Amino acid sequence: MKVITIAGARETGKTTIAKQLIKEARSVLVFDANNNYPELQLVRMDQITPAGKQRVISQEFELFMKVASKQKNKIVVFEEATIFFSGRVSEQDFKSLVISCRHYNVMLIFIFHSIMDIPKFVLRQTNFLYLKKTGDMDTDVKYTRNRNVFAAWQKAMSDPDPYHTEIVKVV
Repeated sequence: MKVITIAGARETGKTTIAKQLIKEARSVLVFDANNNYPELQLVRMDQITPAGKQRVISQEFELFMKVASKQKNKIVVFEEATIFFSGRVSEQDFKSLVISCRHYNVMLIFIFHSIMDIPKFVLRQTNFLYLKKTGDMDTDVKYTRNRNVFAAWQKAMSDPDPYHTEIVKVV
């Protein structure tokens, strides 16, 4: 089980990376807040099946977290993860999700718009951080207290390619 976090400003290719990561998977569940995955079957929370590639568009964040924690052998994508972590999900709830997903071979992918939006408790559980250009300032990135994250962010920010990605092994 892996936790992958993707951070980048709008229109830098975050969803493209997530789609590449799930391309070969047999079983995927996406919380599709912005309707970015129209190629996946749209289902309601009560219609999620153990296999197949499905997406949910809902405002029931807490219910999606519970559903995600009960998946097995699947990739679960939290598109627009910021909405889950803006006062809705506690550190304990997140730890429970990660423990459950480790138990059941579930890869978690979280997509954020900036490094500052990533709660420290999410970053501490992240195996790989995909960094793109963000609107963060130096001081924002330094809060991670991770030299590798800061160095990768500096590379991504200085690269002239607007879609450049740096990958950092965090844990």
